[in-house]
Amino acid sequence: MKSAFTLKQCAGAALFLGLTTAPGFAQGTSDATMNVVIQDVMKVVFSNNSATFTYATADIYQNGFTQSIADQLSVTSNRQWGLTVKTATANLVSGTNTIPVSNVRVGANAGAGTALSTTPISLLSAQAAVTESKVTLTYSTSANNAAFLKPAGTYSTTLTFTVVYE
Repeated sequence: MKSAFTLKQCAGAALFLGLTTAPGFAQGTSDATMNVVIQDVMKVVFSNNSATFTYATADIYQNGFTQSIADQLSVTSNRQWGLTVKTATANLVSGTNTIPVSNVRVGANAGAGTALSTTPISLLSAQAAVTESKVTLTYSTSANNAAFLKPAGTYSTTLTFTVVYE
């Protein structure tokens, strides 16, 4: 004998198929991991990578000089940092003539100047992490300093500024 679906059975089958295959009624979730990798970043950039001072008048020999170079360098660091400076040589040199570098002082951001040396000296310490910190450097010599009583010439050395984590 042939079976016939009744209207009730057809409606039930349609309702079952409609509920199980209808889009938009089901909901699912899934988690994803997001990673942010922080690497140490430390950078020092000069806006002006030279400092030139001219002893051209009696007043400079008698009173010394002080010269600030605004925003001479900028620092980026993702951690607390400090700034040091050292010279490549113990003397400023012009031919065979020399002037000890310790006769020149350097300070940062209106800080007290420190005599230059071939060993690193601290200019700034315990500075907060920053995307950019501009640093003004001030160079000076003392009054009546006989070390500068030398023959005319350009006396030079290399300054190395280093940003260090603290």
